[in-house]
Amino acid sequence: MHILLLTAMYPTSDNPAFGAFVRSQAEALIEAGVQVSLLVLKGRFRKLIYPRGVVQLHQRLAADSIDLIHAHFSYAGVVARMQWQVPVIVTYHGDDLQGSVGNTQGRLTCVSRFFVAVGQLLGRVIDAAIVQNAAMARALGRRVPVHIVPGEVDFELYSPADKQAARRELGLRPDRKYLLFAANPEIPVKNAALAYRVVQAVQREDESVELVVLHKEPQERLALYMNACDALLMTSFQ
Repeated sequence: MHILLLTAMYPTSDNPAFGAFVRSQAEALIEAGVQVSLLVLKGRFRKLIYPRGVVQLHQRLAADSIDLIHAHFSYAGVVARMQWQVPVIVTYHGDDLQGSVGNTQGRLTCVSRFFVAVGQLLGRVIDAAIVQNAAMARALGRRVPVHIVPGEVDFELYSPADKQAARRELGLRPDRKYLLFAANPEIPVKNAALAYRVVQAVQREDESVELVVLHKEPQERLALYMNACDALLMTSFQ
């Protein structure tokens, strides 16, 4: 089987964390013996990559024999469905079915509500969907065969290691207590404000506590920081 993986998120040298989970899936499929080709939608102007992607997709289908298109996020899924000769599977990743938080109160933006509706409509015309949890499956309803498949984890990479050795490699102090916030604090849905308040409260009891904010790092570095830190803060609204 020849799968065309269609995505607008894929790691770059400037941002090796961007869509790293998509690359991991592609590599796992290839390792399992599946033929995988990539179509990464990219460009200087983000809003233009999708209409241009329709043209790129038709060019790729004319040049290659593709058995299945697997699109990541509903936005790429719309591009994938701009043809009917090849079956389409879409993996939804969260805000394309649940909306995007736009402020510190956790309220969804009006624009994201529109894109949720688009994602639900897309679910009526694709061949199957993959979601990460039951709430996302309910958002799609019975319009399409839905498979709940949580994001895969590479247990060879994300495995326990010696904390002090990891700290030495990262240049972290051995006597501190580190809390890890592994997300971009500028993204409202990650709720960094809550993480900061938690750390401030804990520091009043223990001055040795320190927050580590980490994003735009390759998975290998993330795994190293997870071994080096004492706790991981998950404060996202969703």
